[in-house]
Amino acid sequence: FGLFLAALIATVASTIDSYTFIAGAALGRDVLSRGKEQTPSEGFRLLKIGAVLGILCALALAWFSESVISLWYAIGSVTAPALLFPALLAWFSKKPPKENAVLVSMLLAGGMALLWRMSGFWTADGSYWLGIEPIFVGLGISAAVIWGSKIKN
Repeated sequence: FGLFLAALIATVASTIDSYTFIAGAALGRDVLSRGKEQTPSEGFRLLKIGAVLGILCALALAWFSESVISLWYAIGSVTAPALLFPALLAWFSKKPPKENAVLVSMLLAGGMALLWRMSGFWTADGSYWLGIEPIFVGLGISAAVIWGSKIKN
């Protein structure tokens, strides 16, 4: 039993370490230093700041979630509409949409899905506005923005 428990703890610790590094690299290098030239020491500092921000976000999400399933549902209902159509079109379209259209689509779809998701906190019975799930609102906005930009071009 002790060996099994040690292996389980090692697996969890390794996963935490890997995801902390990924969060640090993504937030530090891709978000905080976007488009800036930097020295290796500055890049390492931003990586550490990104790792701390990632850990704080993960702890906040874990603290305020009822379960892992509700956490995946909440994150998926906001991020899927923002990423689905831009990713599919980038991979499979012969003429992918313009970068500005994708950025607007991602921000509007994700933002509206988040707002729609939060509407459950503002209604008396905890339901979403108009009884529509946030993912469908976000997907509709994403499709409309990208389709509108294709017609415009």
